[in-house]
This record gives sequence, C-alpha cells and structure tokens, in this order.
Amino acid sequence: MTTLTLSNDSIILDDQLRDEAVELVETAEDDRLGHLEVVVNGVRHEVPEALSRLLVHVIERAARGGTMHIRSMPEELTTTVAAELLGVSRPTFMKYIQSGEIRSRIVGTHHRVRSRDVIAFRERRDKDRVAALENLRVELPG
Repeated sequence: MTTLTLSNDSIILDDQLRDEAVELVETAEDDRLGHLEVVVNGVRHEVPEALSRLLVHVIERAARGGTMHIRSMPEELTTTVAAELLGVSRPTFMKYIQSGEIRSRIVGTHHRVRSRDVIAFRERRDKDRVAALENLRVELPG
C-alpha cells in the first residue's frame, strides 16, 4: 500500500508511514515531542513552536491511526462556531455582540463575525483573566 492523496486533498497513510509515526512517538515516549527541525537544501531550519505543535499532533494522531481534519480558519464565522471557539454558549456570545464587545454583520437574518475579531477577543479575555488572578493572589494573605 502507498500513501494516497485523494482529489479533495485528503491523505490516506499507508502502513509504513503509520509505523514510522509510531516508532517516532515511542522513541520519544519519555521526552514529549517538541520543537522540530527541517532540512531544506542541506540547511537546518527550526520549525516555529506553534507549527511544531501542529505537526507533532499530526504525527501522534497518525501513530494512533486516528482520523484528523485540518482546515484553515475562515475569515468569517457563524455565531455558533465563534461561541465554540470561545468556549461559551451561543446566547452568551450574542450578548458580546449586543454589548458591542465583538462586531458583527448581518447576512440575511444571521450574524457573522470576523475570525480575527473573535481571536483578538479571546486573547484580551485571557489576559484579563490572568491579570485578575494575579491581583487576587496579591490581595490574599499568604
């Protein structure tokens, strides 16, 4: 069997490639896979951390024989997808829109939000949470 790429860009791994993924994961069992390097025209390049995490996840999933789907983030999201991305309910997400915390546009009768606005909101919210936790830690007698 050989690695097969289908017309919709799906890739089916053959047994040899899966076995190589298993071997790599087992070899690194005690040392969690981390930064990766690639060699291009004989020159080593360190793969950036976020991309390394993605590739490590793909390798680990391939080793387990699991199914995976990788897609790029669309420019616009439905409110349901955006709420899921933030880990909140759709009604809570709609409150963010109604309060002006996240901008949206109407398409027919539905709201659409820019993915970059949702990600920026999530980052601000996470920073605010860390700051609040730090303030609480400082205020509590220790």
